[in-house]
Amino acid sequence: MTLADVERAGILVQIGFQRRFDAGYRAAQEAVAAGAAAVAVQADAQVPDGVAALRVPSTRSALGELAAELYGRPARLLRVAGITGTDGKTTTTHMAEHVLQASGIVAGAMSTVAYSVAGRESDNTSGQTTTEAHEIQAWLKQMVDAGVRAAVIETTSHALVQERVNACDFDVAAFTNVGHDHLDYHATWEEYLEAKARLIDLASRRPLSSTVTTRATSACRAGRSHDAGRMASRPPRISTRWSSA
Repeated sequence: MTLADVERAGILVQIGFQRRFDAGYRAAQEAVAAGAAAVAVQADAQVPDGVAALRVPSTRSALGELAAELYGRPARLLRVAGITGTDGKTTTTHMAEHVLQASGIVAGAMSTVAYSVAGRESDNTSGQTTTEAHEIQAWLKQMVDAGVRAAVIETTSHALVQERVNACDFDVAAFTNVGHDHLDYHATWEEYLEAKARLIDLASRRPLSSTVTTRATSACRAGRSHDAGRMASRPPRISTRWSSA
């Protein structure tokens, strides 16, 4: 979060600082000077004396949840689809948005190349395919305000591992394919598969009716390919989700 975000929300979410004199500690001091009422930190982090601290198990997860609350839980006012896979995410994201729009459903999308809100596009210049959690929530809020009914989010394995999309309340989890990629970030292919499979977990916990859950799992069935079959044959923590889909 930036200091501008602090002024709006009244709280700084500090990602991963522990030592007294590191940049995170100084950022907490600056945030309080800018008007922050509190800072959200990892459970064992140090904060300046006199600063109210919200200690959480994961500040990355907390960032998404706090931002979602700040913006009125916009994902719960939309039908949200997450698109992941090794190749084809961006194309599939915008194709899905186009089909929705052509069907008369006002839609929005977030991808590597652009943000789209009810047919109005702007370039994604962030350098990230899936932006940080508070930015995602801000875009979802813009969509709600513009009358959007369905949002399509290109969702990377990095974003899933870093909990940037935990508060997106996905209705649908869609997979294009799963190859061997990003092994510079994920130590093994199994870890890469596990990261992708997190999208199923997020879609399955949508706090709505069973119809939404069925629709999400049906989408997984429809996308079951050779790649999905390989995922189903992986260790139990992965294959359980794929076999139930």
